[in-house]
Amino acid sequence: MGYVFEKPDTIFIPQYAHNMFMKTIILAAVATACSLTSFAQPYAFNDAIKLRKYIKGGKLDPAHSDDVKKILDPYLNPGEDISAFTQDNALFRLLIDTNAKRVSATDPFSKNRVPGGGATLLGSAGGLDVTMLADGLARFMVKRAKEELNVAFFERFKNEMTKGKYKDAITLFPETCLTLGSIGERIYMYQTFLPALQEAFQKDLRMLSDNLPKVIEDGNYRNYFNANPLLKYTCLSGIYVANAMDDGEHPGMIIQNFPREYFNDVDNITDRRVNKTAISGILATTQLLRLISVSLKAPSSNEYWHRANTIKDAFKDPVTVNIYLALLRQQGKFIMFDTTSLATMLDGLAPRLNDYYDNYAGVATSLARKGEELQEYIEEAKLLKAKDQKPGFDLYYKYFNGMVDILGLTQQIVELPVLEKRIPSEVKLRLPGYVGISRSVSNLVLNVKERNFSSAIINTYSVYNYAFDKKTIDGYRSVNTLESENERLKYASRFGTVLIRTGSFMSSVSSAKNSEDISNAIEATVLPAGSSRHKREVAWNISLNGYIGPYGGHEWIKNINSNQKVNTYGLLAPVGIAFSRGCFWRKSSATLFISVIDVGTVASFRAKDSGTSQVPIIQLKDIVAPGAFLFYGIPKTPLSFGAGYQFGPRIRNTDVPNAGELYHRFSVTLTVDIPLLNFASWQAKR
Repeated sequence: MGYVFEKPDTIFIPQYAHNMFMKTIILAAVATACSLTSFAQPYAFNDAIKLRKYIKGGKLDPAHSDDVKKILDPYLNPGEDISAFTQDNALFRLLIDTNAKRVSATDPFSKNRVPGGGATLLGSAGGLDVTMLADGLARFMVKRAKEELNVAFFERFKNEMTKGKYKDAITLFPETCLTLGSIGERIYMYQTFLPALQEAFQKDLRMLSDNLPKVIEDGNYRNYFNANPLLKYTCLSGIYVANAMDDGEHPGMIIQNFPREYFNDVDNITDRRVNKTAISGILATTQLLRLISVSLKAPSSNEYWHRANTIKDAFKDPVTVNIYLALLRQQGKFIMFDTTSLATMLDGLAPRLNDYYDNYAGVATSLARKGEELQEYIEEAKLLKAKDQKPGFDLYYKYFNGMVDILGLTQQIVELPVLEKRIPSEVKLRLPGYVGISRSVSNLVLNVKERNFSSAIINTYSVYNYAFDKKTIDGYRSVNTLESENERLKYASRFGTVLIRTGSFMSSVSSAKNSEDISNAIEATVLPAGSSRHKREVAWNISLNGYIGPYGGHEWIKNINSNQKVNTYGLLAPVGIAFSRGCFWRKSSATLFISVIDVGTVASFRAKDSGTSQVPIIQLKDIVAPGAFLFYGIPKTPLSFGAGYQFGPRIRNTDVPNAGELYHRFSVTLTVDIPLLNFASWQAKR
């Protein structure tokens, strides 16, 4: 087989003769034990070429009957003799019976059928210069607001990952959940634990493709997947293909060693809602692809399949196609589409072979051509290895997706003439999902290999949404009587959104090279989901407090008339004394806030530009702004909604003569709650 793609630590390795020999023996034993098709391993294409030499005048030459028998013996099952060909195989009888004819199809609806394709100051009067004080306080409030939001995010992140509501988080990201569980209530010290979290993120993201099957096979959803076995087998098959490629297996061997055990319990299914016909149809289609793949195996160890041109040239001869299909038919007795064997289907092809042999030859040629492309990628990687170079992402991408394209041939196979009338429609409807999941998981494995964790999360999301499709879940819950299981499935259908948010955050942090990168990752992901919680968890609290956020309202200034109801807006950043009452049942709070100063103007400047070292000169009288507000602390967020009255120095110029120097303002605001200093707290009597 030459060279194959490897694990990330190395690139490509030669398969040495001894190892190859032992591996072949082991794989052959496994294939036999799985009883995928229950036959010895002859290669139909090679044998068809040999038999072609003994055809004279369109019929087998009796003078070579011993040679023919020697070629056909491997296709016979124990207890069978050559009559299995001469009497039972309608395609083979065309080669020995002088009365048999390859008759053209007369059915206008079936003739020439083509298979479907696999494709956002005033400051002149005297007074104390408090520029540095105001600027420092503004800097602090902006920074503290961000930190409060960060703590809130990490609190929500920890709860989503460890509280058990989203059980899949524990399955997909076990190291992260273990680390967060160890941190516990100290999550507000998240900066201390960032290195440990980053390491846990990296471990879990590298293991995504290994942990994903556990979601499907885990006991949390066992009944759900058992009631939807086709969904289960589709997901597990896609994961098998991707992981086998990541392990360096050749695509031909991946198809040959497809795990039959995924379908072992089909016969034991008693739930009448389960479409067993569709399940066995998917299995049979996979077996047929395997049969065709193995039949095209080349005798040379350098390549798995015959070259496409070799097959194409051989199949220009209709008799060679006839022999090839007859041999496939003999091997297809145990491939069952519902109650009909592949052998029976191909017998029905015999009287129409002249019309359809191009269709069947086309599938074999397409498989060989795709295999040829994969071999070229392997050889290209071999050359890079010789130059001590690592294959790039593009080469891996073409290789992985080329394998999925071969699986896509199943969609072409089920549309072949004669077969397409016998294969259940449910099989045809499910095959695109089967191929799509294989592609998503292959891209997941590839993106993990290349450390493209953000893309890997998107791939995981695609697989998860397929496995826990809302329509499928709703259908199952409508007839399921286990309330606990229905509750788990309700959250399973919502976990996709959580996966995108938390997974994207984890991927950004895991790829960070320094603390600034981590800070940027947190800032880019943070949503108001937690809060400084103290005043919401006690009965009463008195503190020095700040608020920062946008406001809108009505402002009165002497000698300036305004008929607008809302005539002012901007950034509010008052500092004062807060008297708060906690509301335990909702984790919220009610606060009477007496403001003393307001550094909103400076805070607005700093929020836009935190790096400039100089700000306009500010005097104490410029920031004194007495007032009173009522704030409601919104549950589970650091946000507070408030309304109140405030007065202070007029901060904008006006052309109105004798305009008052003070403003009086009523406003409503949505702010981040920033406790600065706790004076006293009283716990509630429990």
